[in-house]
Amino acid sequence: MTAEQLAQEFNKRNPRHKVAFVACYVLELLERIGRPCCCVEPLLEGRYHKHNNNDGHVGSDRDTPQAFSHFTYEHSKRKLLVCDIQGVADFYTDPQIHSVDAKGFGLGNLGKDGIAKFLMTHKCRDECRRIGLVPSKSIPLPSNPNARFSNGQWGVGAALVAGTAAPRAGVGVKGPSTKLAEHMQREENIKWNDIDQRLAR
Repeated sequence: MTAEQLAQEFNKRNPRHKVAFVACYVLELLERIGRPCCCVEPLLEGRYHKHNNNDGHVGSDRDTPQAFSHFTYEHSKRKLLVCDIQGVADFYTDPQIHSVDAKGFGLGNLGKDGIAKFLMTHKCRDECRRIGLVPSKSIPLPSNPNARFSNGQWGVGAALVAGTAAPRAGVGVKGPSTKLAEHMQREENIKWNDIDQRLAR
């Protein structure tokens, strides 16, 4: 997974806190009609935090998650940016990747607009300086943010390599997976009807 590879590179810079991404898997449900697929991952135990999203919002004051997102842009030669950083401590899940060409990485890839929104809200602090990143205020924006994404509703299922959206709570899942799906839905503030309408176009 691209995000985990970048996490390993980040850790080589000797940050105060090392980061990692939980592995996720796509399961084909062979005994169900249509053999649908779903995404599953281990449940992270502990206090869950959403540190940033794919629309420029900063959700916590911790240095490490923001520095990691900044690092991914620099390390990729300003071609990719990993955001939507969330999880328990520095063990993250369900990231979103923006690419300058806006190709791949699911519906949440806002391309240059998403990268620009991160750079506009990111403030370098101790961790960015510690690992030797170029100050974000001196990085030129790749483009002007596109207003149509300002509602922040596109943070869906970016960790799914196949580019599909995260499972809906209570739809085709039972047991612990339902709790995970409900948690993902709350954390992402997803408006499923809006997404369904956009996908139908």
